[in-house]
Amino acid sequence: MHPGYYLAALAGVQVLPRMLQRLPVPAPVWALLLGVGTGILLPDFRGDEVIAQLGTLGIASLFVFAGMEVRVEDLRTDARQLAVHVVTRIVTLAALAGGIALLPAYESRSAVLIALAVLTPSTGFILGSIGTMGLSAGEQRAVRLKAISAEILALTIMFFVLGSTSMASLYWSTLALVALAIAIPLLFRGAARFLLPYAPGSEFSLVIIVALVAAYATDALGVHYFIGAFLVGVLVQHVRGDLPAATSGETMHAIELFSSFFMPYFFFNAGLGLPESALSIKALLIGLALSAVALPLRVFVVTLQRRLTLRERWREGLRISVPLLPTLIFALVIADILHTEFGLPDALFGGLVVYAMVSTIVPTLLLKTAAARFDPASVAQTEKDATASGTR
Repeated sequence: MHPGYYLAALAGVQVLPRMLQRLPVPAPVWALLLGVGTGILLPDFRGDEVIAQLGTLGIASLFVFAGMEVRVEDLRTDARQLAVHVVTRIVTLAALAGGIALLPAYESRSAVLIALAVLTPSTGFILGSIGTMGLSAGEQRAVRLKAISAEILALTIMFFVLGSTSMASLYWSTLALVALAIAIPLLFRGAARFLLPYAPGSEFSLVIIVALVAAYATDALGVHYFIGAFLVGVLVQHVRGDLPAATSGETMHAIELFSSFFMPYFFFNAGLGLPESALSIKALLIGLALSAVALPLRVFVVTLQRRLTLRERWREGLRISVPLLPTLIFALVIADILHTEFGLPDALFGGLVVYAMVSTIVPTLLLKTAAARFDPASVAQTEKDATASGTR
């Protein structure tokens, strides 16, 4: 392909979505739509490995960042509320997956994945845009912890679903993941002792490189690369006593900035990968119908849970449940897995993508804020606010 096309695509993906987010549509949705349009007008871009690898850098670093947001002390402080939240999610996931599995066209594994695509909030997107939603420090903390706990649950379920093609494959996948979880902290501690003293300031590079290695390792296991990236983020926090600079505000800011640069290519590539048969009126109607049913139900479940356990007013509960609606990243990844590995029909594939876009736009409209976007400064401020809130 002519280099000029690449330059135009690279520049366009970075600039156009950010310009268009002045409208009440987040920049990632514009990047996705730009990919759809490019795939129609310039079909040679479909399946392009360069853009795909740029997108992999973005989503891997985003899941590292989401993993680094997992702090055991925070989870322990809110353990009771989070336990109720997790149990509620398990019940709703089981109910939806069970209902889908009753349909003759879907077996149990694909039914669970569809339920995850519909119900799982995209934590990385939510954390990157939470500062633009007009929430108080306490509300931001609640949204952050609920999103993180939901993603941990979803990734755990996803690991077992994708690795359960047979008992043998599940056994070896689990064994390999455990070995990876043991090896990564040892690697970080070794680097802290033998490498970083002679290469100061390389913590960011170390985290990103280890995350990419772990991502491709879990992808080779057949359980998708963002599970490995998320695991690295969690384990970096685990060894922060030996590697404090790797979890400093500066390093986390750098990782989010790195992700915010490359993530548009993930959305652009997702749009490129949509087959034309998925861009149909039927797909649009499926997505809108799914949105009309699932989004109010998700809001109601979270709001009711907080009403019953915390005696919150409905309006207060809505300010927590609505920011948890975006599913863009998680739904796109799972929809692609379902389409390529489970033979998901093109119309339903497109319907899930439409649902993901609607779920990401709705919070902007309901909260009447500027379009949610990745804002590197907002995360640092969120951390300061959440820390201050926790000390009060």
